[in-house]
Amino acid sequence: MSPPHYRLLRGSELDDTSLLDAWGQAQALHPALQNPYFSPEFTRAVAAVRNDVRVLVREDGGRASGFFPHQRSAFGWGRPVAGPLSDFHGVIGAPGLEWELEPMLRAAGLAGWSFDHLVGDTRAFEAYTSGRSMSPQIDLRQGFDSYVAERRAAGSDYIPKTEGLARKLARDAGELRFTLHDTAPDAMAQMFAWKRQQYAQSGLVDVFGVRWTVALIRRLAGTDC
Repeated sequence: MSPPHYRLLRGSELDDTSLLDAWGQAQALHPALQNPYFSPEFTRAVAAVRNDVRVLVREDGGRASGFFPHQRSAFGWGRPVAGPLSDFHGVIGAPGLEWELEPMLRAAGLAGWSFDHLVGDTRAFEAYTSGRSMSPQIDLRQGFDSYVAERRAAGSDYIPKTEGLARKLARDAGELRFTLHDTAPDAMAQMFAWKRQQYAQSGLVDVFGVRWTVALIRRLAGTDC
């Protein structure tokens, strides 16, 4: 079998329909990759607010088979797309696709690539992994009510505590209302203000004090991915 061929694109050049279709198909075939952080729409959104986003396209037999989105520093070091705003990192390809990291990084022109939330096909990364941990998840496949019932039956105190906090918040601030995907400018501005205040009080880095992060969140709010 002949070795794969690689093409390096700027994130802003990711507009070929055939490439986007191949990316989506590879993502759909791999359960671990079926989240928005691995979607081409997310990479394109980040590329719209940053000029260092690159996508290495892997081709086998003349067809696109895998994708390695990343950000490139001035010193040739790679990071996940969106950096700390990205919760999952990895390469995109159908299950079982074998990756050789050294040829991949050479084709991308990278001296190395940092990651801390690697999922998907991780075999090629084993020698470069320094630690492992479990990421918390909420299983809502059967609906929220089933999730709550299962957690109560398991003896978790998380649900009662959360309900108690919600009742206190309702007493202090008024009736609570949940709105899915609210893109109103006022709501976004209030969220940014609250989060920046929280960062300041907690002594954490003000993520929304950086211009591109705010631009990205606003762009994602209008994107269905």
